[in-house]
Amino acid sequence: MRPIRSILLALLTTLTLLWLLSMDLSGLKPSYFSIRYFVVQYSGVLLMGIMSVAMVLALRLPAIERITGGLDKAYRLHKWLGIATLVVGALHWYWAKGTKYLVRSGILERPQRGARPELDPASIEALLRSQKKLAEIAGEWAFYLLLGLLVLSLLKRVRYSLFRYSHKLIAATYLIFVFHSVVLLRFDQWLTPNGIALALLMTLGSVAAVVSLFDRIGRRRRVHGQITQAEIEPDPSVIRLTVDTHGRWPGHRDGQFAYLGFKGESPHPYTLSASDRGDGKISFSIKALGDHTTELLQQTQAGTLTGQCVTVEGPYGQFGFDHSASEQIWIAGGIGLAAFTARLDALAHQPAAQKQPARITLFYCTRAASPESIAQLESLAQQAGIQLKVIDSAKRDRLDVQDLDAVVTDWQDTAVWFCGPTHFGLTLKAAVRKHNARIDFHRELFEMR
Repeated sequence: MRPIRSILLALLTTLTLLWLLSMDLSGLKPSYFSIRYFVVQYSGVLLMGIMSVAMVLALRLPAIERITGGLDKAYRLHKWLGIATLVVGALHWYWAKGTKYLVRSGILERPQRGARPELDPASIEALLRSQKKLAEIAGEWAFYLLLGLLVLSLLKRVRYSLFRYSHKLIAATYLIFVFHSVVLLRFDQWLTPNGIALALLMTLGSVAAVVSLFDRIGRRRRVHGQITQAEIEPDPSVIRLTVDTHGRWPGHRDGQFAYLGFKGESPHPYTLSASDRGDGKISFSIKALGDHTTELLQQTQAGTLTGQCVTVEGPYGQFGFDHSASEQIWIAGGIGLAAFTARLDALAHQPAAQKQPARITLFYCTRAASPESIAQLESLAQQAGIQLKVIDSAKRDRLDVQDLDAVVTDWQDTAVWFCGPTHFGLTLKAAVRKHNARIDFHRELFEMR
């Protein structure tokens, strides 16, 4: 989470400093309307900077993954930028529009304005000023729409397809805000560092919005394939799919994931559960947790999933296992095990993957797992040469740091990988950091919304 917080703080700080360097604050007086003028300008700059970066993050660019430490981190930052948009947008609305309602109701009295200088009717500034009323109305109603769409996006119970379409509407709303900002930003600001930076951000954000509206996000990383095998694993709520891309798949690293798209359904992210063999065949382990995944389980039971054509987009993710530590601790919670099975598969069946730390321990945290699934995992772990510890919460308390203490010989030379429920991961991370504040704790934030 530190990179996410650092990037968010750096963005807000940079936008603030650029604004301060570009504005003449000598006219700021201790009066409501004097403060209002500067707050409206500042909050507007913050709002457009935040929204622009959020739009670019949604493009799933490889460069963004490298900067944020993985697509999961990029989307977590994207989420926090959405929350920041709500907060800053509400602040901007109050000072810009709420003040006008207070004036109309008689609570506030607007001071008299001086006469504005005459402009050349053919100038760009005159053209922008002529659009002021339209820009104000468009911005106000765009904010109301954006407010509803962002709240909808943050509700995890909303079906994924509706969530995806709401984000397309957000892209359209963003373009309205660009128009609003171009017209209402002080004209003399455009040649300042603040205006130049804002113009660049809004240009990039507008390109990203158009890409989103035309469904071009990730298009170059998509390949077509066919499901050649669909079977129910020993856990009756989990299915394993094998997709043949007929050599089109570019390959992936252990621990990465991809977006899997079915006809008539929005693509969903799933972990690649087998190592890359270079033959264009890839596997996914999918747990029935929602409407779409339950439908996949039912189709597998009916035998109708095999043979279906799909699209695969990726690979994504930075959940790699290369590390110089002499010990590795892997912690899998539920279906989070899929993030580790590809590496287990590589260690068990590919000689080139045998370069590993002296000691690896996998803790698999589950509840009432079937004996068959545990037996399969034990066999794979044995072939991979790693130690397996099964923590069944139906029989005992959940995993805690004392369990890790029992196997770790040197916390100073240990790295931890975690994939599972968010709260569980945060609790473990805090406990592990008490042993070694600088320990590498790799956590997959597998929440794309």
